[in-house]
Amino acid sequence: MMRIKLKILLIALIVSHFLALMGDKKSDNLMDVAFKTLKKEVSKAKVESAVNKGFWNDDKSAVVISVFRKKTSINYVFIIKEGGTISPVDISKVEGGNLGKIGWARNKYEKVETEPVNWIKIKDRLLQINMRTRAWKDGQRYTVYEKLILDRKGKVYWR
Repeated sequence: MMRIKLKILLIALIVSHFLALMGDKKSDNLMDVAFKTLKKEVSKAKVESAVNKGFWNDDKSAVVISVFRKKTSINYVFIIKEGGTISPVDISKVEGGNLGKIGWARNKYEKVETEPVNWIKIKDRLLQINMRTRAWKDGQRYTVYEKLILDRKGKVYWR
């Protein structure tokens, strides 16, 4: 009886270790895809920081990462597809659209940040994310929002 309990315990430990490694692999895979996508624009350290701060949807099928820079923010949605492949989708243009709502060109602000605020649950297979742009000019902060809709193939439906 004791041998059976030991065998079951050993199998449970092996399975849990394997599952932990698989979870790390998914995380590493996202990091790899993000770095390959952004390596020409952002340092590896900034990519790692952005991925670690990523804003996941409820079912963990998509994550938004944001990198703030002087000239423009970079925003990507990484869609995790069935089978584990990851598709990057550039949604950085949302910043220009949001700044257009305020009325001044980006270079007129002291600081601009665009980032995800919340995922919006919708019943179909589309993804919807609420993005916020904050811009500072002459001591005044301006804040605008845009709700983006994406399909699971990566097509962004701009307003």
